[in-house]
Amino acid sequence: MPKILFLLVVLLFFVPTPDVPAVILLERDNTDDPNPPHALYLVDMLGNREVLLAAEENKRFERYENGILWLNTGETLLTPGEVTPVVTPDHERILAGISPLYGPVVVTAPGLEQAENRLYSMSGQSNPYVNLYAVIDGNLQQLTDVISLFPNSQAPFLSASAEFLSVRPDHPSFLFRARLRDAAGNDFNGLYLYDFQTGETHTMPFFGKNPVWSPDGVFLAGSRLSQRNRQPPIYELWVSHVETGAENFIANGCNPQYSPDGAWLAYDLHESSQWQGYTDCFANGQVAAIRLDTGETILLSKGMEKFVTLVGWIQP
Repeated sequence: MPKILFLLVVLLFFVPTPDVPAVILLERDNTDDPNPPHALYLVDMLGNREVLLAAEENKRFERYENGILWLNTGETLLTPGEVTPVVTPDHERILAGISPLYGPVVVTAPGLEQAENRLYSMSGQSNPYVNLYAVIDGNLQQLTDVISLFPNSQAPFLSASAEFLSVRPDHPSFLFRARLRDAAGNDFNGLYLYDFQTGETHTMPFFGKNPVWSPDGVFLAGSRLSQRNRQPPIYELWVSHVETGAENFIANGCNPQYSPDGAWLAYDLHESSQWQGYTDCFANGQVAAIRLDTGETILLSKGMEKFVTLVGWIQP
């Protein structure tokens, strides 16, 4: 049986316990080898485990998106789930003569027309700083204004910038990060929410690494650096209620991902402090999940001897 067909059969016939979500874990040697063999496992919240990709096959995992596992052999390994095609509108006429630095980013949010669901990261003729733009009603409009977000800063000598992060589920708004270094050498870094309906920008709870939305868009989960008594910093995982501002500490960890039903939060453990930057998080090779309503915590990588990291969730 061809290897790719065998992998598809494994996925199609692995049926976790009904209503019990499962995660995909990546296991590899944590050695000096820049590209060690990869193994992929499907693990549900009851601890059932199946092999998706054995390390002996000498293939490498690339990414997981829209229910598809991509391998660097050029093969794609389908997992349970649907793949929704994205229609790409033509904005060449609107952007004629303008070269976006990055983008476009496809934004699918309630209230947005298909022709207006793309964001561009660029600087404009009237604004030399990098902001997020969109084509609305046939016109290119600037959405963010980084300078206005840091009124106490001195004039910057490095280009201020806004970076798209994610759309808020079930809401016509998106999360972005703004950065600025002013003339005095002070760094400013914040998270903000842009509302398409009102055109307003709201300050959000800060997370050093990119936070993730709960499926209903009510909570943000992310990591923050914590440093005590001059010890090396460590990453702490927090969940913040967007509307009330209430926050809960989850564990020492990073790279959180909500289960599709929002009941669980899986993450890479981070229990060994070391000197690092605010955008770094050195996982220690173990993956856990917490049930948010009960606090029940499961070590999903239990029994795995090599370095394990979280790839993502699937829903049976």
